Amino acid sequence: MTLIFPSIPSAKALSISTNNPTPAIFLFSPRLLQFSQISITPTQLSSFVNTNLLNLYVHHGCADHTTNQPHADSSYFSTSQEPTKAEVYAQVLEQAKGLVTGQRNWATQPSNFSNIASLLWHAYAALPPPSSSVNWAGFYIRQDKFPALGSQNTPSNSTNNLLLLGPFQGRPACQEIRFGRGVCGTAAEKRETVIVPDVLSFPGHIACDASSRSEIVVPILVGGETVAIIDVDCTEPAGFDDEDKKWLEELASLLSECCDW
Repeated sequence: MTLIFPSIPSAKALSISTNNPTPAIFLFSPRLLQFSQISITPTQLSSFVNTNLLNLYVHHGCADHTTNQPHADSSYFSTSQEPTKAEVYAQVLEQAKGLVTGQRNWATQPSNFSNIASLLWHAYAALPPPSSSVNWAGFYIRQDKFPALGSQNTPSNSTNNLLLLGPFQGRPACQEIRFGRGVCGTAAEKRETVIVPDVLSFPGHIACDASSRSEIVVPILVGGETVAIIDVDCTEPAGFDDEDKKWLEELASLLSECCDW
């Protein structure tokens, strides 16, 4: 039996044993990266399901909050029949905060952006259409922010800024995009989110994948300048809306603050 606890989206009871005089609940929390076994009385079971388990884990010595190492289970999203964008995006942000803790350089291993690209990929797969039709999710990084290239570049300006392909999930993509070109370059240059319901009608669209029909690009801003962008493509028209914009902008803000650019 598997239960989802609304108060902690990533907490799951893997099994419940009621054969013994004292029932045992076997728990796994991807957020805390720990298994635990907690014994309770039958009358506590119903209230236990609706209790915020975080303090209970800590009380039983089942978790170490100082350990925030990346883990594959961070990509397990809600298994409810119709998870909402708000639920899934909220978990993306929760898991992202844990994954980036202590990883200040975006390019270090494990890379912040590689892990976040994976989170987004699995998040969209957990949602109903059109979100489940996302076929590319990842990042482009301003050229001078790559450690090996930073000293080779001229100061940034609107005529020579260049985005280079960063961590992503999906098919191979264009390796470089100039500011002002295509959807990514437009968002980078304007320093604002761009939602394109139909990429075929967007002037100058760069078709890295012909199957993409809609796109959202969110700039990551530091000191008012675009240092990177979040790029998500969908094989269905009108795959993104203002709710995607809201949550992805929150993610962009997190990535802006958690990395040393």
